[in-house]
Amino acid sequence: MKWTVKSMSALLITALCGQAYAGGHEGGPGGPGGPGGGERRGPPPFVIPLSNMGEAGLLFPFFAGLQLGRTQNRMGYGRGAGANANNPMFPDGYEDEIYQAIPSIAGQTVLSQDNGVNYLRIVQRNRFTDGKDNLTHQDSRQNSLEVLFFRAPNKDFIWAAGFEYGVAEFELKHNGGDIDTTFYNIRGDILKRINDDWGVYGRAVYRRNENETFIPGNSFGFSGVDTDEYRDFLYLEGQAIGSFKDNELDWLPENWIFHPTFGLLLQRDFYETESVWGNDTEDYGKLFFDAAFDVDLEGYTPYLSVGVEHEFEAPYFDQYDEDTFVNFLVGTRVQVGQGNTFNVNYNQSTGVNGNRTLGTFVIGYSMSF
Repeated sequence: MKWTVKSMSALLITALCGQAYAGGHEGGPGGPGGPGGGERRGPPPFVIPLSNMGEAGLLFPFFAGLQLGRTQNRMGYGRGAGANANNPMFPDGYEDEIYQAIPSIAGQTVLSQDNGVNYLRIVQRNRFTDGKDNLTHQDSRQNSLEVLFFRAPNKDFIWAAGFEYGVAEFELKHNGGDIDTTFYNIRGDILKRINDDWGVYGRAVYRRNENETFIPGNSFGFSGVDTDEYRDFLYLEGQAIGSFKDNELDWLPENWIFHPTFGLLLQRDFYETESVWGNDTEDYGKLFFDAAFDVDLEGYTPYLSVGVEHEFEAPYFDQYDEDTFVNFLVGTRVQVGQGNTFNVNYNQSTGVNGNRTLGTFVIGYSMSF
């Protein structure tokens, strides 16, 4: 078999599709004893780093951004609770139950593959959020466009840099207000496979939010809010990710790969004036663990994970009786036609005290250009 960019487009898209573990394969067709026999032909350079990182479980956090999105949701609803708690009638006892859908479409290409491989990925994302009624209640819509460049100088290392622009609208159902936000992200990522069993992933994001907030006054003496302000944040995420096959763990089903994941996340928010809690900066931090599994089947890749996370720092602890969460995710990635991939999953994070729930349905389509 002759390996060409066209014949390998499906594998490239599988590796780049995002929000799913790419299982990866060892070897390839045309080897001794394989179809066609004779001298073995390997894949072209642009495939090798992605297959290697996919097998290591490092592509999922790189493309998915699951922890980043979950954190911004928690902090966003936390700010709503913190603002409402300024009313002495409602100082605590807050809950939220939020469900959202995130459809996306992505295109990617190989820019060059001399002295390493350079890739370009462009993603258009949408988010539609429905919050259940409580002491606070908000729905939102968000649209964004991200351009991501990443380079693999060798099969065991990838670094990336990207920019994202987006707009969002928040409807504050509990007080008749709204917030219009424009945001800009810059990000940097590193993926490093240390050995056959372990790799590390890191992400840094700096975001600027430009917020226009309007809340009408009421007959109880509240004069209302009509402000424009900036809120920035610096986000840091690190993960150690394992990759163990069925020949290493007797309890694994045949062809499945197990990815134990240990993570640390830190964020600092910077306010132009002050936060709803009265500070110039607010900090957030958590530890998390996930047990993730995937298997490559003919034309599709099921995957799932279960995990736990603990927030050790957050500004909204006085409002919510919740700092530990149980998470699960289930999904599949399907090759559609030649060189295109369809990905769908559902993930949910639920507080152990039952006070905070976030459920997210993700659907994505990827293509090469």
